[in-house]
Amino acid sequence: MLESYRVVKEKSEDVLYLYLTFGYEFSEELDSYELENKANDWLCKERIQFQGDKVVVVVDGIVSKVLHLKKEHHYDDQKTKVTMTNHENLSIYDLLLSLLFTNIKMTLPLEALKALVVLYRSEIIHHMEEKEKIPLTCQYFTYTNHNYYKLLYPTTYHTYFDLFQKAIEETKNEYLTYQEKAIDCYYHIASNGYTEEKEGVPYLVRKESFWDLAYPHYLQQRHFTIEQLKEQLRLKEGKAYPVQILNVSEGNRIKSLRIGNQTFSDKDLITQLGLPSSDATILIEKDGLTFITRGVGSGYGLSLVGASALANLDCNYRQILGYYFKDVILNVKEK
Repeated sequence: MLESYRVVKEKSEDVLYLYLTFGYEFSEELDSYELENKANDWLCKERIQFQGDKVVVVVDGIVSKVLHLKKEHHYDDQKTKVTMTNHENLSIYDLLLSLLFTNIKMTLPLEALKALVVLYRSEIIHHMEEKEKIPLTCQYFTYTNHNYYKLLYPTTYHTYFDLFQKAIEETKNEYLTYQEKAIDCYYHIASNGYTEEKEGVPYLVRKESFWDLAYPHYLQQRHFTIEQLKEQLRLKEGKAYPVQILNVSEGNRIKSLRIGNQTFSDKDLITQLGLPSSDATILIEKDGLTFITRGVGSGYGLSLVGASALANLDCNYRQILGYYFKDVILNVKEK
């Protein structure tokens, strides 16, 4: 039987020691699955306050088994707290509200907005599962506390607040998983007509998103003089700067580009030159280069323009997410 237990802090994690006597229903043949179920039962019956997952089973003073409990996490928008990299603590609800205020610069139908909320929540939970703090800035969002916008937009704050709150409430606690792990948040404003696959991310697939072609800023043009390219790309001094596209994705996006004797990735083009997309036609001119781009953003995951079009065709947020992501599961907790 279970004689006693204790929770010990080891390497900043809780470890639960269960002390049993051999006279109980335990033997060397008892498999880990059965013992794991019994350990979970003891946690409930004894009301053991234990936040870790490692359990050491000690039988008559001898360590017999070490288990790692598969505990189902329950994330609640209002109750679950997250920590930002600036050490700010807030609820998932407040973080979602802040991300919407900070990052949404276009009008979205409610169902498209709900799809985005689910993606934001998935990203937050992904960091929590990895025991990481939430970054203030990453590839897909920037964080500023929503209270800042009360001062910035005093007349319109409550209009947006009501809409954002509705999107959060109607997807309460829901997030996407792939193989039981919360997915990363992948979205963009408009694709070039197709979303992109990404190596090592099996839930990202190439999907038609022709609605994006009608986006007013689908085609854009940016010109850079040689001096501007030197400054922004930190080109080494030289007499000539030949241009060569080295690698292109299946979706016609530049993956790597050589200018002079230096190679730049698609990320370099977007961040250092401020291009809206890496799907670009490059015109070589006397005084520099002109980039004609198609789409806005990485092309990975959810297209906001496409999601809006699907919402206007009466698709709900679950159908929208199912269209843009492959083999993901929507975790629906009690609301």
